[in-house]
Amino acid sequence: MTAATPDAEQPWTPEGDPSTWLARFATDTPFTIGVEEEVMLLDPATFDLAGATASASVLALLGDDDAYSPELHAAQLEVKTSPGNLAAVIAELGSARERLVGALDGRWRVATAGVHPFADRRPLVSEGERYRRLASEYGRAALEMVTFGLHVHVALDGGERAVAVHDALREHLPTIAALSANGPFHEGVDTGFASLRPRLAEALPRQGVPPAFGDTRGWCDFIRWGQQAGAFGPQELWWEVRLHPAFGTVEVRVADAQADLADVGALVATIAALVVHLSDRFDADDLPAPVAGERIAENRWLALRYGLTGDLLDPRTGEARPAREMVRALLETIAPASARLGDGAAEALERAGHLAACGGAEQQRLVADARGLAGLVSWLADRYEHGGPAPAPLN
Repeated sequence: MTAATPDAEQPWTPEGDPSTWLARFATDTPFTIGVEEEVMLLDPATFDLAGATASASVLALLGDDDAYSPELHAAQLEVKTSPGNLAAVIAELGSARERLVGALDGRWRVATAGVHPFADRRPLVSEGERYRRLASEYGRAALEMVTFGLHVHVALDGGERAVAVHDALREHLPTIAALSANGPFHEGVDTGFASLRPRLAEALPRQGVPPAFGDTRGWCDFIRWGQQAGAFGPQELWWEVRLHPAFGTVEVRVADAQADLADVGALVATIAALVVHLSDRFDADDLPAPVAGERIAENRWLALRYGLTGDLLDPRTGEARPAREMVRALLETIAPASARLGDGAAEALERAGHLAACGGAEQQRLVADARGLAGLVSWLADRYEHGGPAPAPLN
């Protein structure tokens, strides 16, 4: 994502005191959105992950197009948008997908999901100093974590607002995880999970549910603590929601990547409308105290294991409710706030309701039963590249 605030348009490195970075959250255009999706490059004959030179070769074909960047793994690319309203960023992402497929011209295929359904984990690292450093620091844990996520940035005006919304978002992460769950197969087997990607990511530090910081002082103190020994800065916080001072955004990282562009739009709208809703509650001094992390972690486990087919727990009362019901209740709650996202928001939330009826993990299992795992990856590639029907009615 390119910068969400004017002062972030220049290259930025996290140096100095964290309190000075909070100025980057000042913006005249709150609720601007940016999207990043991680995609897999595929061998067109086998539908396995492509070889060690794939991402470098593809980036050379794409030239100076800054919508694309490498990731740690050589069979992976990041596709990203510039900041804009909902309709603009989804249109931009769709155009980037079309350009990518056109540049590949059949030499590779491209698809996305939470994880590749049958590829072996292979330590194929992209070129570049940053990726060599990550591979050296985190070892095989990083090399074998070949996962694909959908990251949504939303700009907020003011550091205290950003921290408060970050803390409030934590309890909703499992509901979004259940809605987006799209990774049941891994290394050739059905794992029993609806979304295995976050479990694989736990091999690295600072994953999963973040702490609640309370205010900007709490966030700054934590970053200073990590910086003192050179352990981490804000760009090495890989939690499922984090503050991103380079862009002045709250970044929600919990969702699995989605093959169909309409499903991407549904999740982006859901996340952005939730941020707007929580920001409005902050303005009204109506945000509840953050939920304890252990409660959210329990719900996270249920979301990853069962997706939309199981129950989630009310994070405050402990009442068990079907995950589909929890998703639909969330969509109803945030619907008024979605009007602030511009054209297409109501339709995108309606699509989210359809996705709740038959989510990605359920769709993958239906296709795999009919076509096998290679046929499943072929279907994922077709949906990424051209769109197409789901294997079951979305109603």
